[in-house]
Amino acid sequence: EELWPPGAGWQRHNADIEKLDRYANWFLEPGEDGLEAFIQASQRAQAAGLQILIEHVRRRKGLTGGLAVWQWNEPWPSICWSVIDYFGRQKLAYETLR
Repeated sequence: EELWPPGAGWQRHNADIEKLDRYANWFLEPGEDGLEAFIQASQRAQAAGLQILIEHVRRRKGLTGGLAVWQWNEPWPSICWSVIDYFGRQKLAYETLR
């Protein structure tokens, strides 16, 4: 299956390519290109988004009852919000939760 650039294979697995591309592009370093760069940029985007959420919840201490992490790990290889990938490796956002 073709992994890069995103195409029909990504769509078959319900990847929202436009949204993923938009988020990743905010975090791509100058000169970065390719699948590995996309993975790293999208993980930086996930970690930043999670950090913003956690900081917001902390500011509302006493008003917010807590935070539940959805999808801690992946049940199969995919693009998702988990912080542990299918192979048991920590994503960048894992450190945000520590």
